[in-house]
Amino acid sequence: QHYFIQSNLRPRLCVCGEPSTINHCLTCKLGGYVSLRHDSLKGTIAKLLEQVCKDTVIEPSLIPITTEQLQRGTDVSDGARLDVCTRGFWTPLDRAFTDIRVLDPQAQSNAKTGLFGCETE
Repeated sequence: QHYFIQSNLRPRLCVCGEPSTINHCLTCKLGGYVSLRHDSLKGTIAKLLEQVCKDTVIEPSLIPITTEQLQRGTDVSDGARLDVCTRGFWTPLDRAFTDIRVLDPQAQSNAKTGLFGCETE
């Protein structure tokens, strides 16, 4: 069920120049909503992890990469960070490194992929 509520607070155009529709706002990286959703989810997950794990840190810096071969798309620059690191998630002393990803299954880029294909890309 859809609710068509007009809001005077939402601009008619996105900063990229496209009409500011709900679907566009959820997928445009220039408008800010993608970052807000990601950061909100990252903060919520970190707060939950703080309640059950030790040493939860948001956006810790990683050690520099030397000769390791990592997956395509991995940020190997100095100062690279991930979203959340916590100790005691899997076993009492091990550290778990987590990168949060927000997925919009209705985005045009995911239209032909299917839900289960989207999560593996």
